[in-house]
Amino acid sequence: MRTQLKTLTLAAAAALTATAHAGDKEILDILVKKGTITAEERGKILEESKAKTASANLDEVFAKEDALKRLTISGRVQFQYASIDTEQGTVNPATVNQFMARRLYLGVAADMGDGFSGEIVNNFVDNTLDKALVTVDKSFGKFEIGYRKTYVVVEETTSSSKIPTVERSLATRYFTEGKTTQGGDLGGRHTGVFYTGKQGDWTYGASVFGTKFADNGAASATNNNDLGYGLTLGYKTKVSDAEIYAAGVNYVASGFAGTGTPAVSELSILNPYVDVTLGNTNLVAELILADFKDVANTPSPTGLNVTLVQKLDDSWSAVARYSKLDADGRASIDVSDSIRRGNDANISTTFTKADSLYLGVIYKISGDNVKLTAGYEMADFKGATGATKANADVIRAQVQILF
Repeated sequence: MRTQLKTLTLAAAAALTATAHAGDKEILDILVKKGTITAEERGKILEESKAKTASANLDEVFAKEDALKRLTISGRVQFQYASIDTEQGTVNPATVNQFMARRLYLGVAADMGDGFSGEIVNNFVDNTLDKALVTVDKSFGKFEIGYRKTYVVVEETTSSSKIPTVERSLATRYFTEGKTTQGGDLGGRHTGVFYTGKQGDWTYGASVFGTKFADNGAASATNNNDLGYGLTLGYKTKVSDAEIYAAGVNYVASGFAGTGTPAVSELSILNPYVDVTLGNTNLVAELILADFKDVANTPSPTGLNVTLVQKLDDSWSAVARYSKLDADGRASIDVSDSIRRGNDANISTTFTKADSLYLGVIYKISGDNVKLTAGYEMADFKGATGATKANADVIRAQVQILF
């Protein structure tokens, strides 16, 4: 029995060193120290590993800098099918019927030790930067310096790999997408300094950032921005795995928010939310309360998202989401911006109100790492002076792999 155990240990050790990582050599050192294998056996394993990598035309992987402690490569692959019907009275644009690569993310994170790390994530669908951060994580909290989403609109800040719907809601898109007709882009990606801390059941944070949407500072023509500011406060208590209560509020404000019609010169967003899990049921509700200052007036657009997820078993969940958007009289709600990939050809009107209902399912093969998400969404657009209301009927399905 002892001989068999030692044989298995040697085989496992050889497998661990197949890529000749420094951390795996440390494991072999521990095995030698404990007397499980001898120093000679350790050397033989490493030599055999070298021979295997050489025969496969591979070599050892070396870090450029000695200070690197750990390098992590991650990816997110999402392929989607969409069928989207849009219409406004007698205007019936061509139906969208297509497969698409929704997200092809590849990321690299470097742990430098002592709480310092760096991360870069790129989306190869359109070759855009998703995230680039230098992080300092200490006992007093976490500082992220770089390019990321601001802390506002819960559905937006929840990773696309974990949202229960295929796409985010029309209310979320209105306040977070960098669309010139809408002007509400403070919930998107910006370059700045972001701080979060934790004390017991409470989390808190503050941020300061450049307000030009998706500006990572690479283009000199857009470097001259006013600054935006953010605050966040949250509370979460876990009674048990089946009973969790959370609530909080996020706030951002800036002196610049795009070039809408008319142009928005100042913008603030207040975002209270609740997140409750009871048994197999999860409910997330959030309000998005904004103040726009523009040339013509000072509208106060509002958004609402209510999402209900009912877990049916270990694999299947049912999802329902209601979303409502009121632009407070500002004709700034665009069909194609609200419904991603929606065709609004000849629907020239922008609207003042919209709402949608999404019904769908999630099938998890291996948690969020391998899952299928599918659903149907119906949306209505109305309120523009003298305009016939528009509507959209959307069917989407998405497959996801995380690694």
